[in-house]
Amino acid sequence: MKMKTKLLTIAMTAALMLTAMMKIQAQSFDAPCLPSMHGLDGHQSAFCGSSQTIELSAGWNWISTYIELDPIELLEMLEAELGDNGIQIKSSVKVTAWDEDEEEWSGGLQSVGLTNDKTYMVEVQLPANTTMTVSLVGPASTPEGCAIEINPGWNWIGFPSAVPIEVNEALSDFDAVAGDELKTRTQATAWDEDEEEWSGRLNILIPGQGYMYYSNSTDVKTLVFSTTAGGKFLWKQKE
Repeated sequence: MKMKTKLLTIAMTAALMLTAMMKIQAQSFDAPCLPSMHGLDGHQSAFCGSSQTIELSAGWNWISTYIELDPIELLEMLEAELGDNGIQIKSSVKVTAWDEDEEEWSGGLQSVGLTNDKTYMVEVQLPANTTMTVSLVGPASTPEGCAIEINPGWNWIGFPSAVPIEVNEALSDFDAVAGDELKTRTQATAWDEDEEEWSGRLNILIPGQGYMYYSNSTDVKTLVFSTTAGGKFLWKQKE
């Protein structure tokens, strides 16, 4: 049964990657580009040298970023990209919205900005590409900056990686418990305690995608990024 699941996951990965490469080739990016897989919610992300481009659909989008920059400056960069096409950007606790009269963004999110460890919801009027430029987040440069705190209940978590990773691989070192769930706006996966693996429609973590993690534990846990010999980023539970 597990073998069939793995074969299906490999086939899905190949198909998604091919779709993303075809879409990205049709767009104008600064070479060289590392294409990610097609976003689960209709948008995608690509790493091009020192920039991240996220394709947004009209309406609500769940996003995260792997760009390393001062949080306020990163938010200002996103706001400038959205302009008057943007409606609002919100975290789990704060919001900033486009003021048509003042022609500017305003709200509580302005005081804290965007960070790599969180998911944000972005609402736009029309489909758009947003490009944020500086350096790629990685454990070699900012190990503590890539830490993600998981509290009991729901957490809006980011995915600060430029490459896609299978859920079971990315969370292989995390101490999940029965009742834990990871989801996007349209897909979800839950921890199967009997099989000791994540099971559900959500199989692959996508760069640029935003995620929510439900922790059924009463403990506060911390995920930190580390690299494998192959250069992939993996989450590890901080002792």
